Amino acid sequence: MPKPVRLRSLTRGEQRVLRTKLKDLALSVRVHQRYRIIDEVRRGRGVVEAAERVGCHFTVAYDWVRRFNVSGWTTFERVANPGGRPPILKAAQLRELVDVALSSPTERGLPFSAWSVPKLATYCRERQLLPPVTDEWVRRLLRREGLTAQRVRTWKTSHDPAFNRKKTHPAALSSVPPAGSGSLLRRVGPPRTPADRRCHLGAPPPAGPDARHVSAPARHRAVPGLL
Repeated sequence: MPKPVRLRSLTRGEQRVLRTKLKDLALSVRVHQRYRIIDEVRRGRGVVEAAERVGCHFTVAYDWVRRFNVSGWTTFERVANPGGRPPILKAAQLRELVDVALSSPTERGLPFSAWSVPKLATYCRERQLLPPVTDEWVRRLLRREGLTAQRVRTWKTSHDPAFNRKKTHPAALSSVPPAGSGSLLRRVGPPRTPADRRCHLGAPPPAGPDARHVSAPARHRAVPGLL
């Protein structure tokens, strides 16, 4: 239960402002209630009774009576938070978060090659790049910036020991094999005849003595180790 509060006497100027505000139809309902609270208490009613007549909680009435005793009408129409809620994340932190999400974890000395939202959020929180927010909040923030779990993985890893050589020297992939090494492809089955080629292309098999030369299309197999 709040402590009893006694309303101080109003000056002539304050009484004139109160009469004007009670007749002002442009005021919002809440602001008009604040002036009515002071008017009801000034007329000799208790704070709880004044709150019931105005239609607000008695703690609200006690609060505005105290405010009037301290500063008069100065705070009655002041916006509670004119600047709005302070931002949780600044623009520089958001850019840093996106840069980390698009980078490779191995380049940052981490023992994994792909980001997940929990790993990304933990990494950024440990380095104070993010405030203490949840992983779902980070997921929504990345989605708002157009990043998803699939799009974040913009790099590839390979177990091929020659991956770095092939990456830096693409000509090595199309180099001609040395003499005597054989073809890149090895034929399986007997050599194909012109009749085999026609059959492979969907042409009807020839009739007559050439029909015995028709066989199933030859299959090709890649040499192991090349792909």
